[in-house]
Amino acid sequence: MSLEVDNRTENEKYMDLKNEEMMLLYVHTAVKYLVVFPNRETKTFKSLNAQSDDFDDGNDNGWTKVNTLAGQGVSATWTFPNGNSYNIAMEGHGIEPLGQPRAGSFIRDAFYQNFYMAVDLNFDPSIDQNMGVLARVKEPGLQTLDGYGAVYNPRDADPGGRLYILSINDEDGVVIAEADIEEAVSENLRIVFTGKGPELTTLLYTQEDLLNPIAVAEAFDE
Repeated sequence: MSLEVDNRTENEKYMDLKNEEMMLLYVHTAVKYLVVFPNRETKTFKSLNAQSDDFDDGNDNGWTKVNTLAGQGVSATWTFPNGNSYNIAMEGHGIEPLGQPRAGSFIRDAFYQNFYMAVDLNFDPSIDQNMGVLARVKEPGLQTLDGYGAVYNPRDADPGGRLYILSINDEDGVVIAEADIEEAVSENLRIVFTGKGPELTTLLYTQEDLLNPIAVAEAFDE
């Protein structure tokens, strides 16, 4: 699978570096492709390569797994359907104080302040689930995680679900922007999350049209 999201040369891929912030892939679905590019309009320049993975090698080497509920005895799985996708799953645990199942993966030592992230999603629309990516993450763990989330839920609104931007503090997510999908969609989508300073944007695309988003949510959060 190929993905064209940026035509800059490697020398043009620069970004601000802030050591306590990272990006985290945080899903309960099959991810077909992930790419993270530094934002092109930063003012302080430090070189850092883009991060990408199509999982065609059937492994997640270079990724660090996060199971928020491991300490409570709740297991999660990381598998590779068809040898070219990344499936992160956790079964329902039935322990109400722990909240929803949640697990993820991130790349260590890849710290971004301004960012462009894109993930291809393949999911079961019958499951009420939040899926997407987190950015500017600090302290991933139970009741400690801070950051921002770009999240899609296929069952939160008819006919096509709802797109969100969340501000997260100690795992408590507050919706700061949202957009309903006004058409029925397939189970094959792409979610894009961008951040430039306090400006955050999430876009949702169908795989049939990667030029025109079917939903856009925007937020300004300082």
